[in-house]
Amino acid sequence: MKQSMTLFRCLAFVAVGGLSFTAHAQIGSGWTEYFPTKSIQLWGPTRDVRGGTSYSNSGGVETFTMTDNDERAEAKVNNNYSSGMQQFQGELKANYGQGTSMHQVFKFVMVVYYPDNGGELRQHSGTHMISGIKGVWVRVNTIHNVAAGYCDVYINGTYETRVNQGAGPWYHKYGVYNASTEGAQSQWRNVRYFKDGSASGFSGNYRIVARHSGKAVVVQSASLADGANVFQYTYTSATPRNDEWEIISVGSGFYRIMNRHSGKALVVQSASTADGADVIQWTYGGSNTNDEWSIVDLGGGYYRIVNRNSGKVLNVSGSGTSDGTNIDQWSWTGGSNQQFQLIQL
Repeated sequence: MKQSMTLFRCLAFVAVGGLSFTAHAQIGSGWTEYFPTKSIQLWGPTRDVRGGTSYSNSGGVETFTMTDNDERAEAKVNNNYSSGMQQFQGELKANYGQGTSMHQVFKFVMVVYYPDNGGELRQHSGTHMISGIKGVWVRVNTIHNVAAGYCDVYINGTYETRVNQGAGPWYHKYGVYNASTEGAQSQWRNVRYFKDGSASGFSGNYRIVARHSGKAVVVQSASLADGANVFQYTYTSATPRNDEWEIISVGSGFYRIMNRHSGKALVVQSASTADGADVIQWTYGGSNTNDEWSIVDLGGGYYRIVNRNSGKVLNVSGSGTSDGTNIDQWSWTGGSNQQFQLIQL
């Protein structure tokens, strides 16, 4: 029988036990980092750790390889849980695979690598998530909301898919896993574990991208002046950072949204409460709350951004899709021109 042929080797790696502290996760807020032990699982029908299936850790980069048709080379994280919120975070470089699992929330999420389209990740054999990633570092976050019964998968800070929860208890795994993938290899670095946080809540630098157009919210002409206009434009990672924003909590569920280039706040002009009032940048801290916003989760990785003073939402005027279309405020209609991704940088 196959089971009698299978050789299992388990190398235990013990982290600092019983310690945790509040730390910044890449998705959401309020997370507590913790440090579970993990075991390296090397399973193969005829091979041992010196043969086909292998693991190494050099300079913080963990390499998992199957050089024959072995079954798995994975880290099994000993964080068995059955309640609460859990977040896995790590950077993955997929070097080869053919329907090869690279990360699991065992046993209902499986982030799988295929060689198609320059290398791509899918949820199991279904939902496509990202292409062109062979040999490229990408960040993987999975957030498991046990009470709600699902896990959300993010790649490079962008929401990709939601997977309905299977039977628990659950734990995390990463490496390579497939019954017949000769030469499969993944590398992982900066793997971290968080619990008891929220998938919403923001802190740090983001690009703010309109759902309907894929354009970013930008300060026109990279101006440093109070009153400079804000419109949508194709995002570029080049300097100046007038298409990037720092989101800073001011308490009570509200945020100031500060342009990364100018240091000015996203503001509704003249504290207007009217539909169509212009959105500009201005020095933060006036007598009104027109420079503060709430960020409301709509699901699927999209948000509406609501001005504290007016109750109106950030809006791409006329649902325009072209570069230079103005940003204003408007009553919430549910249109995709009022929905934004917040992609952390």
